[in-house]
Amino acid sequence: KTMSSIKLTADSGGGTVELKAPATTGSNANKQFILPQNDGSASQFLKSDGSGNLAFDSTVYELLNTTTITGASTTITFDSSLITDSFKIYKIQFHGLKGANNCRVQVSADNGSNYRTTGYVGARNRYYTADQGSNFVEDTDYFSDALYFSSVGTGDAMTQEVTIVNIRDSAIKTAAIAHGGFGDSSSYQTFGIWGARYNTAESHNNIRIVTGSNSFSSGSVSLYGVKT
Repeated sequence: KTMSSIKLTADSGGGTVELKAPATTGSNANKQFILPQNDGSASQFLKSDGSGNLAFDSTVYELLNTTTITGASTTITFDSSLITDSFKIYKIQFHGLKGANNCRVQVSADNGSNYRTTGYVGARNRYYTADQGSNFVEDTDYFSDALYFSSVGTGDAMTQEVTIVNIRDSAIKTAAIAHGGFGDSSSYQTFGIWGARYNTAESHNNIRIVTGSNSFSSGSVSLYGVKT
């Protein structure tokens, strides 16, 4: 039987839910939408393949984890349960991370049993001011021990984002880029760009954020996955 709507009655408490066809389908075409066989996971949505087949999927940009610092910590880790083939790009966001000097991001190919502490090709070009913008100093540095490096001091809160690509591709070198402002101190402000890669092509499944000295004391770090 052909009808313009389907009305379902609630199991208890009264009320109904109705699925209704549009006023027209355009050129009076007959449309068919095929539901997926199985239920999706929490927070997933229904998407179409353009031919009427519906499937559950996750958002393109997905929050995977947020680590909040509640005590002294020298290491923040994102392991292989988060770094998977589900995403092609990963983004690390620092939200007011404070208390440590010289923050570094390093990767591991064996879920943290061994971290790559050498073999990176990283460089930055930044302009910083120590007098609230009256004067800016250009600083260019090269780093071989981290995929990302910030010379943030203990009193300066890191608020920035680092994009990491090719981390799960064994044929392409893992690379990272960051740009914009680094840190939020009222007297010490930094603007610049960072680019780096691990100079051997291999797949990585673990990321750690470590301090050069002292401990993270406050703030948080979020990891996002991006599908392409």
